Amino acid sequence: MCLSKQTRIYHRRGVGYKVFIVSEGLLYTPFQGKRKMIPIGKWIAASGWSYSRARLWDDQYTTYPPGWHISLTKIGARKYLDKGKIIYKVEYKDTVAEGLQNRNLTVVTRWMKILEKVE
Repeated sequence: MCLSKQTRIYHRRGVGYKVFIVSEGLLYTPFQGKRKMIPIGKWIAASGWSYSRARLWDDQYTTYPPGWHISLTKIGARKYLDKGKIIYKVEYKDTVAEGLQNRNLTVVTRWMKILEKVE
């Protein structure tokens, strides 16, 4: 996934929402599939999970650092729900970009920790 518009870049912490695939009780990212399991309650670095640079959808030359794409609202995260997926509340830190992804305010961070399942 990529941001369609970058709104600001600054480092901060916060709480957001991320969609995961659930298979046999284990969590995986929709983008990576079942290649790597995601642990709950532990800080996970984005390094090793994503591309070296991400590109804005509307600009072929503008890039931002890679990282976890986390929705800042439950409503935004629900746009990515379909069969076999679930939303989890996550904590994040070390934001590298903030912008819009499918008209949803999204942060791109270097670290995230899964907190709890969202109903």
